[in-house]
Amino acid sequence: MFNKNPNHNFSHKKNCNSNCSNCNNSNCNLNCNSTHHSICDNCNSNYNNSCCNSNYDCNKNINEEIQCLFKNKKFICEISSEIANMLPNFSFVITGVTGATGSTGQTGSTGDTGATGICTCPTSPTQPTQPTQPTQPTQPTQPTEPTLMCSIYIINRGSNNITVVDPITQTIICTINTGEQPGDMVTDFNSNHSYLTNQDDEAVSVIDNNTNTIICTIPVGDTPSQIFKYNNLIYVINAHSDDLSVIDPNTNTIVCTISVGHTPGNFLIASNNLIYIQNTSSKDISVIDPNTNTVVCTIPTDNNSTLGLVQNNSSGYIYSFNSSDYTLSVIDPTINTVISTIPFDLGTLNVNTAGNYVYVYNSQFVSILDSHTNTLVTTIALGNNILSSTLDTTNNLLYFSDSSGASANIVVINPTDNSIVASIPIYGYPAESYFIPYNDLIYTIDGKYDVIYIIDPSTNTLKSTIPVGEAADIVRSSCPAGTN
Repeated sequence: MFNKNPNHNFSHKKNCNSNCSNCNNSNCNLNCNSTHHSICDNCNSNYNNSCCNSNYDCNKNINEEIQCLFKNKKFICEISSEIANMLPNFSFVITGVTGATGSTGQTGSTGDTGATGICTCPTSPTQPTQPTQPTQPTQPTQPTEPTLMCSIYIINRGSNNITVVDPITQTIICTINTGEQPGDMVTDFNSNHSYLTNQDDEAVSVIDNNTNTIICTIPVGDTPSQIFKYNNLIYVINAHSDDLSVIDPNTNTIVCTISVGHTPGNFLIASNNLIYIQNTSSKDISVIDPNTNTVVCTIPTDNNSTLGLVQNNSSGYIYSFNSSDYTLSVIDPTINTVISTIPFDLGTLNVNTAGNYVYVYNSQFVSILDSHTNTLVTTIALGNNILSSTLDTTNNLLYFSDSSGASANIVVINPTDNSIVASIPIYGYPAESYFIPYNDLIYTIDGKYDVIYIIDPSTNTLKSTIPVGEAADIVRSSCPAGTN
């Protein structure tokens, strides 16, 4: 292949007569004039006849001759250096013997991007249409659970208010003003409302525990005293109208009234799902079926039953203390009959129960009975002025309050072996004690100094003291048991 400068015209001529004889082929019939150029001199027997088969007009311009030879593809003879020197503006590419591969040259610049190719892919077979799945029904939105706010309530009978205490920090949150002579309280955990009896107002105040405010007042019977909840109903004991007002906490209305004996007082919800009400003036116990809210029987006790009414979980017997003659009536709830009456010394105050035992105490001693045989096991000296007791159901310990002024203390008994395991010194006059399962603490009222002593049963030490209102009488909690 020749690359030439089209603007360069060659006119070189050479006499080739002497060279024509070099064509050793009989077909080489070049009629060379003195103007033949050297291309005619180079025919030799190594090439086909076609190389010498043409008659060339040596007068032609070399530029034109070479162009002609190239177009006719007959320039396959060796080109001498002489003609190459005559054609300085031509570059010749002559295929010769393949030489050794030279070193790789530098990479040239990237060429223009070629046209995008076309690739036609085979069409996949159409998949069968899947059947439409039935739409799932929308799940109803679950109601948001309200945040449960709970507190410890100290009922101050003398100042007609409630001291509200944080059950975790043991600090006062607020004070709620109540009706006249607040008495007892119970909490409905479904609504998170608490119900407080006001004895002189013959009414029950409904408290929203989330805001610690009274949201409504429900009229009830004469002198409402104790109050409790069972079967999602609120029962109010009206001491001077000899009946119980039954409240539906969903509507805060009275659904029925149950007549009982004269001057009803303490109550017990027994393991047989019956309610037992002590009637002081009529000296008997009314038994109520909460499924029908009717009195199913009355148990005579022959004495004023004004104090303790408890059931021992081990034996199942019910014990009612008679304050008029200091005796203890033993009731079999399977037949609702008094099966035994046990006498005690003068000054006996109350009764409690834990484990297999029944504890009957006066100001200085506690008498311990075997609940299965109802016989005396032992007597323990506790102090000089025992006023109350409470059972820590978590640690199974009994706490007795000894209000002896400078020597006042809380005596702790282990019902397993009836040993005194601790005596917690408290300067003052500890009276009623209450165990709160929510935070596993004992709250003991000092009505003289208007304070509450908080005792930690895990260490049996005084944890803190909280000032409260006048004549504090009862401690209640709006916290579910064991959820702190």
